[in-house]
Amino acid sequence: LEVDGIHITERREQRDAVHAAIVSVLARRLTRAGWQVALEVPTGAGAPTGWIDLVAFRAADGAMLVIEVKTAIPDVGGLLRQVAFYEREAPWAGRRQGWLPERIAAAVVCLDSEQIRDTLQRNRGLLAAAFPATPDRFAAWVRGAGEAPDGRALLAVDLRRRQGLGLGPTVLDGRRSSPAYRDYADAAASLGSRR
Repeated sequence: LEVDGIHITERREQRDAVHAAIVSVLARRLTRAGWQVALEVPTGAGAPTGWIDLVAFRAADGAMLVIEVKTAIPDVGGLLRQVAFYEREAPWAGRRQGWLPERIAAAVVCLDSEQIRDTLQRNRGLLAAAFPATPDRFAAWVRGAGEAPDGRALLAVDLRRRQGLGLGPTVLDGRRSSPAYRDYADAAASLGSRR
C-alpha cells in the first residue's frame, strides 16, 4: 500500500541531509539570537495539510518568523504558492505553539549554490518582486537591531560560515561573488567531509 498525498510527498525532502543541516543550523542561530524555535510545524486544523520547516517567535516584540528552506527550486510558482500558504497559516501555527504573534515575517532560505543562483537569475523579475526585503535589513531585524523587513526575504545560507546568522544576499540583491557550492552534491560532500 502506498499513500502519496501532497503533504506526504513534500516530507520526503526532509530526509535529505543538506536540508536537515540547514534547518538545524538556522534553529541554533535563531535560538542564540533570542528566538523560540519550533521545527516542522503542521498547518491546517485536524489532519495536517503541510508542514512549515521552521517557525520562530520573539516574545519581546511579538514577532514571528516563518522560514521555508530550499536546497533546490524546481518550480518557482510552486514556491510562491507555498510561501503564501504558510503566511496565511502562520497565525494559527503560532497559536498552536502558545504564541500570540503581532507581526509575521516570511523568508525563504536557500542553499548558497550555483544551481539556485541560476534559477534565481532566470526568474529574477518575478522573484525580486515577490521577495523585496533586503538581506541586511532582514538580518538586522532578526538580531533585534533594526526595523521589521518590508515584505518577504529570500536569502542564501552557507553551512560553513560560523559567524552571526550566516544569511546573505543572492543574485536578486546584486550579489556578484560566487556561491559557496556548485550544487546539492557539492554541499552534501562538504557536509560529509566535516563529519
